[in-house]
Amino acid sequence: MQNFNNQYNFRVDNQIKLINLLKNGQQSINYLAEKLDLSFTAVSKIVEQLISYNVLKKVNIKNHTKKRGRLPVLVKINTSVGVTCAIDLSSTDLVVSLNTLTEKVIVSKKIPNVLFVTEDELKKISEVINELLKAPEVEKRPLLGICIASPGIINKDTEQLHIAFRLQALVNTPVTTYFFNKFNAPTHMYNDVKTACIGEMVYGNIPQNAKNYLFIHVGGSVGAAMVFGGKLYQGKSGYSGEFTNYVEEAGGSTARNRLLGFWAIEDYVYKHDPSIMIKPHNDSTSNLKVLMEEYKKNNPVVLDAIDELAKQNAIQFIAYNDFLDLEYIVIEGSIALFKEKYQASLTKYINELDMAPFNAKILFSSLEGEATHVGAIYCATRNYFLNRLEEITIDRSSTGNYDISEAFSDSI
Repeated sequence: MQNFNNQYNFRVDNQIKLINLLKNGQQSINYLAEKLDLSFTAVSKIVEQLISYNVLKKVNIKNHTKKRGRLPVLVKINTSVGVTCAIDLSSTDLVVSLNTLTEKVIVSKKIPNVLFVTEDELKKISEVINELLKAPEVEKRPLLGICIASPGIINKDTEQLHIAFRLQALVNTPVTTYFFNKFNAPTHMYNDVKTACIGEMVYGNIPQNAKNYLFIHVGGSVGAAMVFGGKLYQGKSGYSGEFTNYVEEAGGSTARNRLLGFWAIEDYVYKHDPSIMIKPHNDSTSNLKVLMEEYKKNNPVVLDAIDELAKQNAIQFIAYNDFLDLEYIVIEGSIALFKEKYQASLTKYINELDMAPFNAKILFSSLEGEATHVGAIYCATRNYFLNRLEEITIDRSSTGNYDISEAFSDSI
């Protein structure tokens, strides 16, 4: 529940809602007042204030056909002030994009086939950002903020990597500081699955009125994010849901996570039919291609492997649902390539093994592998607006020390 203990919190809440309504394009003040359930006068004041700080701007109405009465006042987000950057490290193809303040991609570029991310990759990403900033489409707009979506366990307060299999070389490295120093733009880094959950929440298959659900990535790695009461659950230390295939232990050894992922299919196939050219836990892109070819041929070993994974996941989903009383369990990741078999087996085992009614609805991501990227775009944009609204509120308040986190957190 939002903490609205002063007038500034109410004002910022309405400002955020108004900006969100304008992300899909220009709107009239009458429309905004209706959607916000505020008076025309109140919305006009909000709009005028945001215009005075270059957050919004009025739209010139040309060749309007209305012959009588007052012409509608149209406003839109001022996208000319700058762009945001989203960096997606979740797969072996790193993605960098520059985006408008209405969350539209302007230009993007991939850095392909990166298994381990090191400082060399950070330099390449910096070079890509500089290259994209020079693109004609960007129109020399400044960079306003950066959001990095990264696999691994990330300290919520310092935003440093704590455990990250593909980014071991960067553990305890101030990655956000690196990009801030390079571009003088506020930089944030979040767990990639949590970022994907935000992307799915805003743009994907999760109903907007859903309040309690589990978002699970089942791919070459596994991860989860939990939403309770409409908010992403962080846990005491901010690590909630940040599962990983490899958990670092005191002796330096590793242990597999109990939430079975795509590697379980690789293991099963490798053990039961060595003639299928699978290299467990190595070159996952190549493994995926091989398994897809065999899946299309209805290879019984591959079908059995998917069935076994679905059975194990069904047991876990039943436990999660019984304990948490969820509305939805949302699945994304490369397992979606085997969706027909996996979903059928998952449904079968849930029906067979659950002793109580399984009320959660199983959904698959509708974003076709783009959930993390669009989530990073959304977070970069939202962070910019929250920072800007804090600056405006401090400027206009008598105290001069308004902290937006008093009532609003960032997207993650």
